[in-house]
Amino acid sequence: WSNLDNNFNSDSDGSWGEEGDNGFDLYSELFVGRVTCDVPQDVSNWLTKSFFYANSAEWEYLDNAAFYGGDTGWNCQGDDFMDYSAIKGTNEWLGPDPDQFPSWVGFQYGFETWNEVNPGNMFNLSVKYTEAPSPNPGWSGAGVSGFRNAINADLVTIISGIAHADNQMSLDVYATSWASDYHNTKPFFIHDYGCHCGDFNDGDDGVLETMLFHSDVELAYGCVYNTGYGWGNLYCTNSSSAFQAKEFWRFFLDVENLSLDLGNWQIGRAHAHSKDMMAPMINWDGGTWREIVQCCLLFGDPAQMLRTPHPSEAPAPPAKPIGEDLGIWNVEYCYTTQTGTDPENDQIYCLFDWGDGSNSGWLGPFNGGQIVTGCHIWTVLGTYEVKTKARDTWGAGSTWSEALIVTITDNTPPSIPEVTGPAEGKPGSPYLFNMITTDGQDQNIYYFIDWGDNTTTEWLGPYLSGTMIHQTHSWAEKGSYIVKVKAKDSMDSESDWGIWTIAMPTEYKFTLLGFFQHLLGMFPNLFPMLRHLVGY
Repeated sequence: WSNLDNNFNSDSDGSWGEEGDNGFDLYSELFVGRVTCDVPQDVSNWLTKSFFYANSAEWEYLDNAAFYGGDTGWNCQGDDFMDYSAIKGTNEWLGPDPDQFPSWVGFQYGFETWNEVNPGNMFNLSVKYTEAPSPNPGWSGAGVSGFRNAINADLVTIISGIAHADNQMSLDVYATSWASDYHNTKPFFIHDYGCHCGDFNDGDDGVLETMLFHSDVELAYGCVYNTGYGWGNLYCTNSSSAFQAKEFWRFFLDVENLSLDLGNWQIGRAHAHSKDMMAPMINWDGGTWREIVQCCLLFGDPAQMLRTPHPSEAPAPPAKPIGEDLGIWNVEYCYTTQTGTDPENDQIYCLFDWGDGSNSGWLGPFNGGQIVTGCHIWTVLGTYEVKTKARDTWGAGSTWSEALIVTITDNTPPSIPEVTGPAEGKPGSPYLFNMITTDGQDQNIYYFIDWGDNTTTEWLGPYLSGTMIHQTHSWAEKGSYIVKVKAKDSMDSESDWGIWTIAMPTEYKFTLLGFFQHLLGMFPNLFPMLRHLVGY
């Protein structure tokens, strides 16, 4: 439903999306969430909880990120998986015997990384419970009971967890116990990569139904659950499920490189990102990565925004960028914008989007109304939308500014100017010369004239491409002079010289032909028949 380019069954057999089926679509076009409701009350309960979270501005509620790790029975335990998948920033697998980490993935943010980067907007990471026999540092061994007490005390708003599971169980707790023993008054979001928590059919949706619809207050407003197996690893966190969870949380937490601002903190967007990041590993490990791309689903509203501990009003968008709208590839161009105002007078960061898949990164901070400059080099010919947006110091982002359309070309200079005028003349007398050229990109044209007597013009123009211009000049002394004219376009690309030679004879002799040539030089558009007869 989210990946629309292919049908997952190009070989037209009885299996969809299997290895070797070229119909498998690796990248999503839509952000999809499912709500497996059966009756109107289900919808009412779920919406009530969704709106409660969306409308909350309570720090003590929004800052509670909580973590649960079950007893996997393996050398790599639930708290190892959660340290990797959610809590710690890392560029390696964790656990007792880590495999080689794919270097192209880069550094993966965790909640601890967010707190380091955003000291005024930190999540409370104190709720960490595990059933593992030997808990990692910072984890409590109180397991299920300790986690239940934290939920009932409304200390849990975001849950990331792992435990063995089935369609009736999530995080080592059966659906019946979730309904009877858990009484939070403020709903949470849960990501659990246990097996089959998300299985549903028209008869019984198991623990998924309990989580979303049991109450209009208790339990969850959204879940990420598997409708197939969740996958772990006996010795380290190298697994498809662990990686999907890591990239899901990383999308929110790495604002600088991924989400860009809090306006993109939609749970559906993060879920789609996590699947897209798995595409290069689609055939890893006997199909376990392929399965998570297919069966790890979001249950809830994909447009629901995850909140930071410090809700903030977004600043106004910056002004439309100012700068060149016609440029040459591989040349740097700089653009300016003016920051808007922030309703809470927070300082503002500004980002230029260059329209080619790259951006300036966040520049700043600045006060409202300041001029911000960003520079860029385009390496591919085309037309690009350059736009800017702002965010405040808490991460709340503006909408995009109006875009400046920039065309990048390889550009060719104007043609060599055609120069016409008299062939001889009398010192001290002004003579008219005509110049014309065209530009391949139809840009405006400027002319520069060297009169051959150590005098030149400034750049004359601009003139429309293909327009003849006229300039007069007189020479003080007798002699032969080479008049040189070159043209440039509005991007300063210059032509070669066009040349005309004129002589100031020692003794000026009147000839009828010379008279007509002089006359036609002064009035180039007159007497077309006479021009033809004298060959001028």
